[in-house]
Amino acid sequence: MFITCTYVIHPLNPKNTSKPNHSQHAENFIADEVVSLVKNLRNSDLKKCNLILDVKNKSVVKCRSFQINGEVVTGDNYDTLLEYFHAQYPAQIDALLKAVEHVEA
Repeated sequence: MFITCTYVIHPLNPKNTSKPNHSQHAENFIADEVVSLVKNLRNSDLKKCNLILDVKNKSVVKCRSFQINGEVVTGDNYDTLLEYFHAQYPAQIDALLKAVEHVEA
């Protein structure tokens, strides 16, 4: 069982994207966090996801350019990352943790 997270980048104002050097400035864009709870990883997950947590083995599979409160995560601390997702999605993460415990039992 895994938690995956991918950032989807959107322009703040799509009408301005044709202006010269618009894409050169990060403040012109906003990122949406797309989080999924999955049983199995696909090859595409390994390529596109910014973060992958292996909940069963309590490990970080991938952590690339992942941010918490605007700060890029520099360490691969599983517990810190799981706490972040638990704070954002408590019911879903609780259900995932229970499912993992059930599978291990």
